[in-house]
Amino acid sequence: MNKLRIIFFGSGEFAVPILDGLLHMAGVNVVAVVTQMDKPAGRNQDLKPVPVKEFINNNYPDLKVYTPLKYRLEQEGILEKEKPELIIVADYGQILPEYTINYPKYKCLNVHGSILPDLRGAVPIPIAILKGYKKTGVSIPIMTTGLDDGPVLAMTDVEIEDTDTTETLKSKLAKAGAELLERTLPQWVDGKLVPLEQNEKKATIADKTLIEKEKAKITSETDSEKAIRMVRAFYPWPVAWCEIDMNGKVLRLKIFKATISDNSTNAEIGKIYRDGKKLVLNLNDGSIELLDLQLEGKKRAGCNDYLYLSGAKLVS
Repeated sequence: MNKLRIIFFGSGEFAVPILDGLLHMAGVNVVAVVTQMDKPAGRNQDLKPVPVKEFINNNYPDLKVYTPLKYRLEQEGILEKEKPELIIVADYGQILPEYTINYPKYKCLNVHGSILPDLRGAVPIPIAILKGYKKTGVSIPIMTTGLDDGPVLAMTDVEIEDTDTTETLKSKLAKAGAELLERTLPQWVDGKLVPLEQNEKKATIADKTLIEKEKAKITSETDSEKAIRMVRAFYPWPVAWCEIDMNGKVLRLKIFKATISDNSTNAEIGKIYRDGKKLVLNLNDGSIELLDLQLEGKKRAGCNDYLYLSGAKLVS
């Protein structure tokens, strides 16, 4: 029996475990991967392959990879050459044209990091943390020309721990997505799954504009619980930050890790103060302990290296 011909579309870190799972799955043949072109990275803006391409380079160098500048212009040539019976998409970063979505016999399936219809869009993982969710999950919808609005084949829940960041939660969801896909594909191909239409009245959107750098700014008006969610949600990018006044000089302070402080204080709101070997930021409803930070022009370090920030005040 011939193996199912699959093209995988993916670019980011979330897509890597899902592709890896497909490559180890019985009964399927990943004939090609479509991913994004190398991107500028680092201080020197040197070109670097996206995570999926880097994974392939290091582990499956013989796997065929397409990195089209404009996929829409190249789609017909790629599809006619590879003739996929199924397309799997995860964290690709671009909207697929209708021609591609309708091409394969077994449709085009997306592995999405939320329980649809909640958190449709590009950034469901950080938004789940920002909103204070205790649980999220993975859905596998049939793709349409809309935004994650297709009928869903399968879902699975994933708990959000109080210490989860976008980085750690993304890893857990990707693993859960790979396992869900392995369970789902045989049933889908055998015609044993009935797609479930989404409830449009319950749809919410997780647009990438919600995690822009300006949205990661903590001010004296930010309450402590929200500040901690921001630190977790905006790690590893764009990283929560604040502006502080040190002796009349305004500097940006990045906060990579923090926790709720259990110390009560009469310190001025927006003031950073030292509590023994701890560094604490007082906000409008309580305080947070700063654990891992980086002052503008300095290196990232633990709080012990930044105790001299005591006395600085937030610039709101």
